[in-house]
Amino acid sequence: MPGPITSRTSAGCNKLIQQGAKPVLCAADILEEIGLAVGLREFGLALSTPAPRVPPIDLTGLQLALWHRMTTEPQHVDALVVAAQTRPAEVLGALTELELRGLVRQGPGMVFGLT
Repeated sequence: MPGPITSRTSAGCNKLIQQGAKPVLCAADILEEIGLAVGLREFGLALSTPAPRVPPIDLTGLQLALWHRMTTEPQHVDALVVAAQTRPAEVLGALTELELRGLVRQGPGMVFGLT
């Protein structure tokens, strides 16, 4: 409770709680409430910054570049193509190989992230 139920200064907060209000502690709380975080979680993509990771040693140059690009947050395929400075077909091929190896997952809207 934000304050005593008998206090006039707590009446507003207490009324909101009575009506089912939920506290918002971070942006993920809002995304979850409007249903956008579910899609990311469903595909194994994180909303927060993950712990530092070590890439597998047998990745090709392009696969390694894409892997590093996705270590902080999921990326849209267009951003990955721009960052890789190569053709979309090559990036999509490398992403497919990473996905088949279980290192990457594709989320809604062609967003890719590490598993």
